[in-house]
Amino acid sequence: MNMDIESKLYVTRKTVSVFTLLTILLVSSPSSIFSDVSLFALGASNQGVSNETELKNAVNNAVGSTTIVLDKDIQLTATLIISANKDITLTSNSKSEFFKLIGPNEQSTITVNNDGVLKLDGIIITHVVSSIGSGVTVDSGGTLIMNSGEISGNSGNDGTLIHSFSGVGVCNMGDFMLYGGVISNNMFGWFGSVLNLGNFTMFGGEISGNDAGYGSGVYNRANGIFNMTGGEISDNNAYWFGGGVYNEATFVMSGGKISGNTVANGHSGGVYNWGDFSLYGGEITNNIAWDGGGVGNYGVFIMSGGVLSGNTASNNGGGVVNGQTISQANFQMAGGVISNNTAIKGGGVYHFFWSSFSLSDGVISNNTAEIGGGVCMDNDFTMSGGEISGNIASNNGGGVYLGNGVFKLSGGKISKNTAAYNGGGVWVDTEKLDLLFVSNGVVFSNNRASVAYDRDSTHDSVYSSQIGNRVTWTTPFTQGYNNYDISYTSGTQVTVTDDGTSCSDNSSSGIEGYFVFIVVSLVLVVGIIVGCLFLYFRRHKNYLKHV
Repeated sequence: MNMDIESKLYVTRKTVSVFTLLTILLVSSPSSIFSDVSLFALGASNQGVSNETELKNAVNNAVGSTTIVLDKDIQLTATLIISANKDITLTSNSKSEFFKLIGPNEQSTITVNNDGVLKLDGIIITHVVSSIGSGVTVDSGGTLIMNSGEISGNSGNDGTLIHSFSGVGVCNMGDFMLYGGVISNNMFGWFGSVLNLGNFTMFGGEISGNDAGYGSGVYNRANGIFNMTGGEISDNNAYWFGGGVYNEATFVMSGGKISGNTVANGHSGGVYNWGDFSLYGGEITNNIAWDGGGVGNYGVFIMSGGVLSGNTASNNGGGVVNGQTISQANFQMAGGVISNNTAIKGGGVYHFFWSSFSLSDGVISNNTAEIGGGVCMDNDFTMSGGEISGNIASNNGGGVYLGNGVFKLSGGKISKNTAAYNGGGVWVDTEKLDLLFVSNGVVFSNNRASVAYDRDSTHDSVYSSQIGNRVTWTTPFTQGYNNYDISYTSGTQVTVTDDGTSCSDNSSSGIEGYFVFIVVSLVLVVGIIVGCLFLYFRRHKNYLKHV
């Protein structure tokens, strides 16, 4: 009886131990189900290989989930095919280094067919120097899962950009999930280190140091769907468009970072969008381009979160350039932050002709440009909420530069913007005052320009029809055509104290007014002294008479 109880307890302890081990493995890492240990726990087979023949035999003979372990670098003479119904994990038997799978010249190293599954968990997919060929091609219906290792050193061609029309790192037409590892130093492709025409989800890992014509990091093409929730796309260089990402399909970013990418003489250092781009979270930072340092939008861009910061455009749109001659773009900002970007026009946003732009929430702050520190607009712009603050223009329009289009400001706040010349909050030409509408409830505060003015009575009618009567203006102004808030140089110049607590009209310049003040003060002082002396001597004379 006691023996039966002990036997049952032993079996129970063993069962609990197994389930505990599985639980720890699954909880410790989201991708642990693809590791060697978990594969063994699930009953997967394991085979070591040291040459091409052994590798291909192991793949062809695999049944169920199979882990194949490279014992050394292997040079392929033909593409390794992961065919239908195969579930293969490739890894290395060394803890100190990843072994290489070296592809054949002018061919992909690995191709995953329809219904095939390939998991990369610790090898390097590459080509030898001067060879041409992409790393992994995933056919429609195939699946690639990358947990660790590298896809690097693959090349589209010899540098003339005429041979390769595929992604030189990964060409995906099926499903690609990137959890970890590095896709780097792939070059000379037309379309991205990762060319996606299927479903690509980036949970982690790094896509960096790649070169291509378009979308050096990722080119999301045709009907591709690219979801980025983590990881980093960084330090890639494109020759023409999209240093980090070129999107002409659907791109959703909710996490991760797109940083340090460049397009020296082209558009869109971080993201070039020709399709639908939704930004919910993550960071697009420190990218460089001629136009659109952070994002070049030529399709539909909806921003409801995330950060666009530290990007630089040598021409227009440090953070975002919206639209161009051949496109009618749509940018809707409903959240997030666009900050600390730099350009000649539109440090935060440059809004092009024929396109639409709306701001309902979010912050455009601390950007710098020659004109339009926050926003430079050349078409209609609607602001119903959010904040444009702390931006600087070395010329005109610290917050917003209204070049063309209608600016309807029905809500939100424009504050702490500075223009070295005119229009601290908003610059609009005097001849175009009727293009600016400001509704009740809008707040202007602490904006600054070179000099302030009162409104000329000749503009009273346009003011009353365009500007609400319950708008908060920068202290101490009581109306908006003051040049600190809205550019205006037609009225009477006024002097504002440093603390902004008082404002006095002067018909003369500030220097002349100061001179008049000094002269009047001196006359008063001399008059008082003379009067006191007169009274003194008069009293002294009367005193002598009585003595």
